[in-house]
Amino acid sequence: ILSLKYGEKETSRSNLICLLGAIIGIFLWWLLSSPIIALVAFTFSDFMGVIPTLKKSYLNPSEESLQSWFLSLTGSFLNLFAINAWLFSISFYPIYALTTNIMIVILLLRKKIMRVVYEQYITIINKN
Repeated sequence: ILSLKYGEKETSRSNLICLLGAIIGIFLWWLLSSPIIALVAFTFSDFMGVIPTLKKSYLNPSEESLQSWFLSLTGSFLNLFAINAWLFSISFYPIYALTTNIMIVILLLRKKIMRVVYEQYITIINKN
């Protein structure tokens, strides 16, 4: 809801599909009485909300805050140490959150990573 006020004003078809998917996930979470199904439905709903961020991180990485996402990644990683029993119901969402944050940080750093790899490649070629 906050994204409607503070987010980008341009609404694409993919954003609307993700919003619909998130609403369906929230509805399933509310409708079903199984905690595991609710967890999966909630995570699906969350992922549908992350898709536009992944797209934006790929297309316009300079518009996302690397520091914020790196802090989120660090928090997600540290959260794994709080898991005392590696049950699906306990570990599913923290692993999902870590994976999502890793994907976003990699997308934000991909041009820098590719530049370093290219420079290393050129250095190796020039030595030979």
